Amino acid sequence: MSFTAYLSRQLQGVVRKAIPSKEKGTKTFFKIREKVVTEAMNQAQWLSFLRELEKINTRDCLIAKLILQGGKRVNEVLSLQTQQIDWLRNEINFLQSKTKGYIKETIITYPESVMQSLRNYLENRTGQIFITRSGKPVMINQLALTFKKAGVKANIPFKITPHILRASTVTYLKKQGFSDGEIMRVTGHASSELVYAYDKGSRADNATKLINLVI
Repeated sequence: MSFTAYLSRQLQGVVRKAIPSKEKGTKTFFKIREKVVTEAMNQAQWLSFLRELEKINTRDCLIAKLILQGGKRVNEVLSLQTQQIDWLRNEINFLQSKTKGYIKETIITYPESVMQSLRNYLENRTGQIFITRSGKPVMINQLALTFKKAGVKANIPFKITPHILRASTVTYLKKQGFSDGEIMRVTGHASSELVYAYDKGSRADNATKLINLVI
């Protein structure tokens, strides 16, 4: 593309600049990978990770649990306000900013134990949920540091980041047999293609292992 643009400039339009096609079947560019390369923890690994994280920082462990249960983005959790919590239903309403100026909501149900930990953490405080001792919002880089430490202590063979937790949730739900649509209602992914990208299953693990259509 850049070469034809160069020729167009040099020859004053005799050679026209090539324009990439986006039409199906005639696309100029194609995705090289269908799946993301983000690692994902299994359940045993994330339980070990949470135990170690609890020892390091109870607040950050609570953040990790909120991310894991709903496969949430870290910024969705760190920006939470107390008015987004429904204590009677054990639900949290997450707000996900989208393009074109609209807000997408996802509602996640949490175990009573997690909600009780959240009550204990907040005490009688309202407003921004996760704050530092000085009352400032928790920063992602600080969270990344404690996650990394806990991952090392839990002997996880790869670096743990907030995004690893989201990928772990999607991977686990896929393995449990939940449909892409069901997972999207949890994670807030915009399309099934994005959910499929996190599927860590083998390409060979499909319906042809379970049924023979010919003999």
